[in-house]
Amino acid sequence: MKIAIDCHKLQTKNWAGTEQYLISFLEKLKKENEDHEYILYFRKAVFPKNYFPQNFRIKNIQVPVILWQIYVLIDLWRMRADLLIAPAFNLLAGINFFIPMHVIVHDLTTFIPNISKTHTWVTRMREKFIISLKNAQKIITVSQNSKKDLIHFFNVDSTKIEISPPEIHSRFRKIKDQDTIDQKLAIYHLPSDFILSIGTLEPRKNIDGLIHAYALLAKEVRDLPKLLIVGKKGWFYEKIFRKVQELKLADDIIFTNYLLDEVLPYLYNRARFLVYPSFYEGFGMPVLEAMRCACPVISSRVSSLPEVLGDRGILINPYNIVEIKEAMKVMWRDALNLRISLLKD
Repeated sequence: MKIAIDCHKLQTKNWAGTEQYLISFLEKLKKENEDHEYILYFRKAVFPKNYFPQNFRIKNIQVPVILWQIYVLIDLWRMRADLLIAPAFNLLAGINFFIPMHVIVHDLTTFIPNISKTHTWVTRMREKFIISLKNAQKIITVSQNSKKDLIHFFNVDSTKIEISPPEIHSRFRKIKDQDTIDQKLAIYHLPSDFILSIGTLEPRKNIDGLIHAYALLAKEVRDLPKLLIVGKKGWFYEKIFRKVQELKLADDIIFTNYLLDEVLPYLYNRARFLVYPSFYEGFGMPVLEAMRCACPVISSRVSSLPEVLGDRGILINPYNIVEIKEAMKVMWRDALNLRISLLKD
């Protein structure tokens, strides 16, 4: 088969969950070594020349994004592709009526009441306008929860949905050499003792709720380590920084902006624990990454997160600040024993 894959989202420098998933998807195809020809469409060069095997053809098309979609569709017809794999929330998938298609859906946040309000109105309108499911032979999604949402909101035939969770990179592992961790953290001027949170600074991640809970905990626990928040700025991020100023926590909370993936395993291995109080996730990769590094986890009791975390951490109601604080207090007391237990697994 001649299989085309829309890879244009990888043109961004700071990859988040959707980009990381696409990378793991491509890596899986490399390992499978099936007798297919793959055509990967980019808007600019992302990988070294010989990164992919010979049955992968790379096409870097450097034109504006609207023209890019049309150019790719014409090229797909010219190349006589047998299958297109593309994000469902993408114009290319929406205008393709010529080639059999598998679409990828990570989550349906713009369709869920309350959660949709955490997006800009532009994002909500764009995704509702361009989502393409009807023409798909198969819908690839990342969790049972996302499959349930697809069936609920779009009445999708469950037999068309394939669950393919992201594969976590081997770099996320238990690191026992503490000197190595110290050296890596020092390079990035990061503290050696901290509570960790990872996620784009946007309302859905509930970072301001975490900050409020941290402020409550600081009143009850002496010598509480700093809260280290890792993530690029998303939409409506200003509210988060206002919350820090209101609660007078500027000296207690560190924002790193985006950090390279190579740094994250060292953060997970050193953190007292990870707090991930998101209101909704299609999957929640930081939870699984932390678990691979034997980092204790507090996460939300909503969407896909319980199926990712299971009984290996503490689940909380993300809308209840006191509950988040109490979970952090319990974790503060038991984090060392929990980490030792995870290291033995």
